[in-house]
Amino acid sequence: MGALSVASLFGLNPFDAEAAIGSMESPLAPKNPPNKVKAKHVIHIFAEGAPSHVDTWDPKPVLTANNDKTIPGHEGLAYGSPFKFNKSGKSGIEVSEVFPKLATCIDDMAVIRSMWTDVPAHDVAQRFMCTGSLQLPKPSMGSWVVYGLGSENQNMPGFITMGGMPDCRQSSFLPGIYQGCNVNYSRR
Repeated sequence: MGALSVASLFGLNPFDAEAAIGSMESPLAPKNPPNKVKAKHVIHIFAEGAPSHVDTWDPKPVLTANNDKTIPGHEGLAYGSPFKFNKSGKSGIEVSEVFPKLATCIDDMAVIRSMWTDVPAHDVAQRFMCTGSLQLPKPSMGSWVVYGLGSENQNMPGFITMGGMPDCRQSSFLPGIYQGCNVNYSRR
């Protein structure tokens, strides 16, 4: 019974020799993705508590035009970004003057400005952004990338997160090998 248990841990079917030989491949082994891709790596930067999207990647010209004016139906004043946005690269993506070096390579980046949620709570919105779902459990974006593309290095985690909530690195119903590794960078 012990040998059968060990065999199942390695994905072996002791009653089917041909299937056992084919199943020895690691789930993290490099494999061809289902569609032709150009990207070899994915770097997803989600900076929780970072500068406002209005000052960095998401120009709001109407907000800037109404700076220091009252907003109908709301209390307070509009506060537009103090930074200028310039069209950059061949794509003409508007990039804040905060990132002059990133503006030079904007054509190699994907800037997503279409995300939204109707739940005005940061924790829920972060879960939605990381997993595509408001309900748990769902695999994180990194788990899906490793599941679909594999990993070139089987001795290192397929992806890492630096802090953040566990939802951003969970594999959920995918096998545990697709779980992200958290790097604790705090000095607590």
